[in-house]
Amino acid sequence: MVSEPGTFRSPTGPNGTYETFDEARERQVREASAREAAAQAAATDQRFAALERRFKARLDEVIEATVLGFGDLRSEIDERFREAQSDFSSFLKEARALIRQSRSEANERRTQMAAIQRDYDKLALEIEKLRQELADERGKGKRTSK
Repeated sequence: MVSEPGTFRSPTGPNGTYETFDEARERQVREASAREAAAQAAATDQRFAALERRFKARLDEVIEATVLGFGDLRSEIDERFREAQSDFSSFLKEARALIRQSRSEANERRTQMAAIQRDYDKLALEIEKLRQELADERGKGKRTSK
């Protein structure tokens, strides 16, 4: 019955099916390829898992460093904000004091100007009276000389 190579059938196939030598060899090659692919997939999965662990660890480090950095930055910003706030507060105090001083000086000048204006009015009246008296005296003097 064995007249040509590869025609012999034996129950070596899955579930005890009969297959030729060539079919059995092809099946074995396919199974070996599948086992090798499964092993490569498992190795790849292991590599990805290791990469994921390293990535997560590194990501945690970066997150922690970022949080610390932003915490430092936040405290520095808060400190500078407080400095600017105190500078602005002192600037406002100085500006208000300067405004009060300017207002008081303006009030003093107004009172001085009002006093000068009163003195001017008094002197103008006095000059006018003196002119009138002088005019009256000249007028009398002219009348008496006539």
